[in-house]
Amino acid sequence: MNHHTALLSSLLQSLPTLAVQLQLLDLPAELLHRCLFFLDVLDLLNCRQINRLFNNIIQQSAALQYTIELFAACAEDNPSCALHVSEKLERLRRRQDSWSRFVRHRTLSVDVQHAMSGMYDFTGGVYILGEAGMETSFSTIALKYICLPSLDDLEAGKESNLPWHSMELTNAILDTGTAIEEHDLIAPVGQRTANNNTPRTREIFIELIQFSTGQPHPLACMPMFTVVHEKEVLGHASVEIAIVGDLLALLLTFPLSPTHVTDDRLFVYNWKTATELIVHTADPRTYTTFTFISPTVLVMPNNDLATLELFDLSAAGSDKPLIPVQLQLPPLRARSHILRTECASEPSPASPCPDRCSSQPFRESAENAVIIFHFLIHQEPLGNAVVPVSCIVHRRTLYEWFRRRRDSQSGTTVIRWPFWGPPGTRWFDTSEVEMQWTRTISGQRFASIREDRPSRISIMDFNRYKVRRMMTDGKVLPRTEEATVWLNCLPTWLPEDMGVFESPVESRLPYVETVSHRKVRYDGILIDGERIIGICVSAVAYKNGVVAVLMVCIRMMRRMSILGSSILSIWAEGCMLSLILLAKF
Repeated sequence: MNHHTALLSSLLQSLPTLAVQLQLLDLPAELLHRCLFFLDVLDLLNCRQINRLFNNIIQQSAALQYTIELFAACAEDNPSCALHVSEKLERLRRRQDSWSRFVRHRTLSVDVQHAMSGMYDFTGGVYILGEAGMETSFSTIALKYICLPSLDDLEAGKESNLPWHSMELTNAILDTGTAIEEHDLIAPVGQRTANNNTPRTREIFIELIQFSTGQPHPLACMPMFTVVHEKEVLGHASVEIAIVGDLLALLLTFPLSPTHVTDDRLFVYNWKTATELIVHTADPRTYTTFTFISPTVLVMPNNDLATLELFDLSAAGSDKPLIPVQLQLPPLRARSHILRTECASEPSPASPCPDRCSSQPFRESAENAVIIFHFLIHQEPLGNAVVPVSCIVHRRTLYEWFRRRRDSQSGTTVIRWPFWGPPGTRWFDTSEVEMQWTRTISGQRFASIREDRPSRISIMDFNRYKVRRMMTDGKVLPRTEEATVWLNCLPTWLPEDMGVFESPVESRLPYVETVSHRKVRYDGILIDGERIIGICVSAVAYKNGVVAVLMVCIRMMRRMSILGSSILSIWAEGCMLSLILLAKF
């Protein structure tokens, strides 16, 4: 019972002491409504079962209905949005219905005039596409971006232009981190060579830029700071960056280093003060990716140990070593090992900045979001095929296991796979699924298409309340004009003949899948809370041998370079937006 529930109970208990003896149902409907407004959602749902009066009050109140449907959608209200609660409720219902039935409405187009470097990001309704320095260069010298509209922002019957904006950079960059909704912040990670040193060294540095102005971020005391100096002979640097709250985490690895002598390093900074808080090291090729599961806890797959490592950053800045809680992955066969891992989860587990007023009435809950892990697993000898598999798990599941182990007195930090894995995960054989692009997760939805063209689009929704409602209603699953809906609540197993796991991998996390009837010729798709972006790469791209090698070796890398003409299609809030990209190289 929360504070508001206790307050209501106290109020009701005090009624018999009033001079005029009142029964609960004698109170005016307006007062009952006000009392109900302070209840949490579960108590509110129980109140619907008391009698017809309570049920009618709840059913006729837009505010109470909005609270209930936000809870069911695992979404959060945006208090800075000035829309009336009835309009918010209507938009929430329309969006949920559009996702469930795969509704499409509008089409927009935009040309891309710049040479694409291959670096991209998609967050907070902003699509970012790197600009290459030369026609044959993969380096990024500038960031081009478009702010994608919502269906409610478009005027019916009118053409809408989506202009490209540009953010010029002082140096070529490797990757960029974003915290646009939380801090109006974008953080490019760059590198430059110090020619006056022998041997030549490379400097890895971070810029902190205010996204809305393109100027140094006003909250950063050092708008640019150096992370590390490295010898240039170490080869290509691979970086992964994420920003949550005041913390900036940067993973630096050298996967193509011929010497294999440089450790993988995770740097954690307070980005506002440029203070280095943590440097965590591991053997080369141990880590390739990470993501936050709370404002102070991140998960980082350990490729060597086949575990998910959960790190507590709340003690950052102290002398305590980082000792992770380890969740074991399904045991691998002898001579099998994880080559590479990628992961993604949106939205960021942090609150949006109160100074940045968003027009969106609500956002997906970060706490209830799912994480997708993509694994490339190989069994020796070298000639054997690489096996791609993917795993989906809720953030709250990982955090709950982290909290239990942190608070326990057992002393062990390792949790075996059978204890946590099968009920809380869902595994997929992705050998025939297009997985080049990692921004395929938003909230509790996962979008995918198959590699063979044309392909239907699949949207998997891991919202437990939606699953429970479908299981208890006992109704025939809907089949709409646009899509077919499936309920998947039975266990599945990755087959043993995949040749990399010791035994079949069981998983039981339930989900609802919506599969489009219409087939598309996309080479990849991205997703956020309102849209699906479908990407088509022209046949010219596949005639380039370098690109073909990249696709085989690092097909899951977010920074993959793309050559040739491209077509982007965007579905916004169930509506169709088509973005034509005509970038010639």
